[in-house]
Amino acid sequence: MIDSERALKIILRLVGLFCLLALAAAFAPTSLLAWCHEQLGFGEFPATPVVEYLARSVSLFYAVLGGLLLATSADVRRAAPVITYLAVAGLVFSIVILFVDEWVGLPTWWSVGECVSLLPLCVVILWLQVRMTSTVAKEKER
Repeated sequence: MIDSERALKIILRLVGLFCLLALAAAFAPTSLLAWCHEQLGFGEFPATPVVEYLARSVSLFYAVLGGLLLATSADVRRAAPVITYLAVAGLVFSIVILFVDEWVGLPTWWSVGECVSLLPLCVVILWLQVRMTSTVAKEKER
């Protein structure tokens, strides 16, 4: 196994496991969601069903993404097109979400945190993916 392949597997597994932590928020008591909301400085948690639905469904979506990352890490060569898509989509998402954050009035620390955590990660995943793919292609030529 080549170094970039090993590194890619490790990163995908770590990020996948981290995303699975969102399951806690999906099934947390509403009082805990409200407490976290207030601790982050967002004020009182809106007591409308759609807000709680969105908080829980986004958490579940992150968990699904975590499962997908774990699944792709099992065979990164075979899952190369999916991994590339996820990395490119993550790059686009990290830039678009900056505008969304500004539009809805989230604090700067939140926006920077989202972008700074996601953008470099996607760049590294894409770089490792391209590097692995080119190394595998060179191995096949031999």
